[in-house]
Amino acid sequence: MNTALNDAAFRLISHSLASQDQNNSSPRTEETLCDALSISFPEATADEISAAFVIARSLEDRAIAIAGTLRDGVKDSPVMQESLAKDCPGFSEMSYFWAVNDGFVLTRK
Repeated sequence: MNTALNDAAFRLISHSLASQDQNNSSPRTEETLCDALSISFPEATADEISAAFVIARSLEDRAIAIAGTLRDGVKDSPVMQESLAKDCPGFSEMSYFWAVNDGFVLTRK
């Protein structure tokens, strides 16, 4: 599993990180996201790039689901990060940190 590729895919789809990127003005279609990842990882196949986006979206979705259940309770980010690492392996600690952030931001009431 290519952690750098997975992290880069997550950075492109992450609510928090994508909004920080300076290229946010360009359209963020599936095709442009794949093209951006292909440029950064020319050795990756189209299937590897597609798979990286699938698991990156899975990480984001899982973080949102966990945060939604914790929204009114205790928010323990390190425990949530450990849970995400177990449920969605293949990312760096920083991606798990930002996934937790995304989850809580996107479940705000």
